[in-house]
Amino acid sequence: MSQNPNYNPYNPNPSDPNQNPGTSYGAPPPPPPNQGSNPNYNPYPVNPPTPGPGAPPPPNTNYDPYNPYQANPTTRDTSGPGSNPNYYPYGSNDPTVVNSPSNPNYAPYQQQPSTGVPPIPPVPSAPPPRPRRTGRILAIIAGVVVLLIIVGIIFAVAANNSATTAHTNATATANAQGTAQTANSAATANANATANANATASAAATATASAGVNPYPPGGGTLAINDPLTDNSQGNNWPDDGKVCTFTGGSYQISESQTGFVQNCTTQAKHFSDFAYQVEMTVKQGDGGGVVFRADDSDTHYYYLGVYLTGNYELDKVDPSGFHTIGKGSSSAIKTQLNQVNVIGIVAQGSTIDIYINMQHLNTFTDSTLVAGRVGVAAEDVSNSTVVDFNNLKVWIL
Repeated sequence: MSQNPNYNPYNPNPSDPNQNPGTSYGAPPPPPPNQGSNPNYNPYPVNPPTPGPGAPPPPNTNYDPYNPYQANPTTRDTSGPGSNPNYYPYGSNDPTVVNSPSNPNYAPYQQQPSTGVPPIPPVPSAPPPRPRRTGRILAIIAGVVVLLIIVGIIFAVAANNSATTAHTNATATANAQGTAQTANSAATANANATANANATASAAATATASAGVNPYPPGGGTLAINDPLTDNSQGNNWPDDGKVCTFTGGSYQISESQTGFVQNCTTQAKHFSDFAYQVEMTVKQGDGGGVVFRADDSDTHYYYLGVYLTGNYELDKVDPSGFHTIGKGSSSAIKTQLNQVNVIGIVAQGSTIDIYINMQHLNTFTDSTLVAGRVGVAAEDVSNSTVVDFNNLKVWIL
């Protein structure tokens, strides 16, 4: 490589001795021969001289009538193309431009002069479409008509069936009257025979119990209480307040006058676990009564069997939260008239409890909550003030 400080590695030409050392591009070109010392010399003679202030623009000598992108000439000539450079090919019928750019006061965005005609108001937009209801209404009407027709057909068929059934029933009734009379006579005879048999069995059982023998299966046991309940002389320590629990008229009488309440009165003498228990109950007024067994000393936990003049019975487990039904039922063995005696029997062995009314076994229930306690009697006001008398209470220890 040369040690020349002006060496340009990117210049393929040999170094020029006339090159300006101040730039790598060389000296400026020499002035044209016509410039001389004229300070107004224009090196671009193709451009026209710039007019002075207020002078009209010079004519466009380069106008081309077939160039759509050049500006229109300032001076319009409609005589014909010829060689006139100011020829305007669109004639004299072109629209007159108001406030053209030659107007020194022209403003392209100024408000146009008023013509005296008010502007056309804008057209309001249409509201959104609504669903058509005609089809729905017609469908509802058609449905109602069909429903009325169906209902009419049903009534017609029902009326026809009713007439046929009435005729058939009348014929059947006429044919069955003689048979019914015979059957009623037989049923009455059977009922009387059954009642007589039950009365005989009850009398026999009562007589047996009166003799001190346990009449309830499995039988046996030791007679622990035999109290006629005519007074409080048998040492069983019955409560007697002279009002709700009292001895009167040769019976132990319990009264309850609050609807939905049970008044119980228990002996304070003994506790029993497995036993047979019998007492005679006579409802003098009201709804019913029953027996209490396996009661604790505070009378807050016990079993209660209620027997009602409706022919129903119910076994409940009672605690401070209320009465909890273990089982219930109804029986024709229950006498449903006031002042009639119903003999109630209970046999409790472990968790098994057997229910007897008038010496007939009604049901067997199971509950192991209470295992021992005292016995007693009760009156219950279901919907009427109730008064109940009790007599001849017996307990056999099994």
